[in-house]
Amino acid sequence: MAERDANLISLALEGDELAFERLYRQHAGRVKAYFLRSGFAAHDAEDRLQEVFVRAFHSLHTFDASRGCAGTWLSAIAR
Repeated sequence: MAERDANLISLALEGDELAFERLYRQHAGRVKAYFLRSGFAAHDAEDRLQEVFVRAFHSLHTFDASRGCAGTWLSAIAR
């Protein structure tokens, strides 16, 4: 999965919007669950989820697969 995520990020950096959408679908549930477990109401968790992925989209160039998988990177953004 880590290699697939790194590939999706590379494709998204090249302008492939569907690649970022696939990355979102693969990780959104886990990121939202993190916010829900942290005590946020469902609507606030959804807002924070969107903020995480907006930040991730604008920071795609900072992803470094040698430092961890995309899930770890997204978790760091969420925190």
